[in-house]
Amino acid sequence: MEDDNPRRAPMGLTMSSPLFKGSDLQSFLRDPPPRPIIAGTTSLEFDAGSENVDGLIYIAEFLGITNQDEILERYHKDELSGNIPFNHTIDTQQTFTSTYVIGHQMRKAGGKVYLYSYRNPRRPYHTMDLSFIMGIHLFEYDENDKVLSVIYPQFFIDFIKTTQPHKDWTPLQAELDNYMYIDVNVKNHSMPHMENYYEHDVINYWKNLVELDKRLSGQTQKAAAQRAIYTTSMTTSILDLLVAILLLTAIVVAVLMTVATIRQWNQRRQNRYVIYRGEKTPLLF
Repeated sequence: MEDDNPRRAPMGLTMSSPLFKGSDLQSFLRDPPPRPIIAGTTSLEFDAGSENVDGLIYIAEFLGITNQDEILERYHKDELSGNIPFNHTIDTQQTFTSTYVIGHQMRKAGGKVYLYSYRNPRRPYHTMDLSFIMGIHLFEYDENDKVLSVIYPQFFIDFIKTTQPHKDWTPLQAELDNYMYIDVNVKNHSMPHMENYYEHDVINYWKNLVELDKRLSGQTQKAAAQRAIYTTSMTTSILDLLVAILLLTAIVVAVLMTVATIRQWNQRRQNRYVIYRGEKTPLLF
């Protein structure tokens, strides 16, 4: 959590037993306990800040992307060509994707996950909602904020008491990516309500990159398998050629030895004849 006094603000995620078992967040999420959680983000998170390119590496690592160079190159190409379907900073994308992954990992472990998105357009950035639940980042409330200041903290109070923030708040489901849309508009009577497909554009974009990463890994494995087959084939062909050469050499040697033997036999036979003049038949000794 942040504090108005920067000297008192802790940096990073604090993890310790018994709530967290694991050396880091990734190891914890590999086998988390089936624990109910409430998790969410603000609509614009870090969009007011400067771009943090290094955050792409964090997203790639957190999502388990192995072909990072190729995937990040694809991201930059999409960025230059205007093919990224949203206008969020990398830090905001990092916050959305990590919240999404954490939510679904806890859901898979058997815990009930209450996902939310704080959509107050008047205060849409990171931690600005803490004014309602922690009393920091204070600002002057308008008529909408006054209503929200009653409803929003009650979600957390009820969750702490009952592990359910509200009777109409449905736990996260795999196919729906459902979440509580949190905002109040007194004029059109809009109140917090359930919606589906949490941060759909960002989540789907990175899901597609994860699928691309899997295809690239598959192509790499296929190429490696083909190289192995080619190497094996070449080795077999070379061995076959060597065997053929050896057989041919053996045949040639055998033929030459046979010819030499025949010549020697004929020579010895000729030497055993004595030819006398006037005789028609040689005398054999």
